[in-house]
Amino acid sequence: ALSSAVVCVNEMDGFDKPRALPFYSGRGDGYDTKLECSAKCQAQGYLVSGRADHGQCWCAEELGYENSAVSDPILYNQYGINTACDCTNVDTADVGHDLVCVTVINVQAEFVGCFSDDVPRSLPTFVDNGLSYFQCALECYAKHYQFFGRQYDKECWCG
Repeated sequence: ALSSAVVCVNEMDGFDKPRALPFYSGRGDGYDTKLECSAKCQAQGYLVSGRADHGQCWCAEELGYENSAVSDPILYNQYGINTACDCTNVDTADVGHDLVCVTVINVQAEFVGCFSDDVPRSLPTFVDNGLSYFQCALECYAKHYQFFGRQYDKECWCG
């Protein structure tokens, strides 16, 4: 199963301390909502996305990233959860200086079994070739499917 949660976190500007969401994805057309921002980050292989002031979209690794300034990995909630911003209104209002409304995609896959490839297919919607396990899961989630599977270790199917 795939689910998402939205939380408000404290963020740094990258000058004094490393950013918790270090990968800038963009702003403007195509980044107008938290869902569009999340989709852009997912397309780049990130499970964590965040909308900041002025509609900026930032991405991060779910398990953090290495930074030479600190010894431990930096996580998206590195600087703490904040209740000062309203993430339900993030699509139409700025969230505040040094705050980010973060969407975290949770991938909880459970092995269901192996199925014979036959007509009709158990997973009828072909997505793409060459996707990783998690990329396939995210693609099917984005298309509102409950199940995903891979065939020949490269074909991604949804149903």
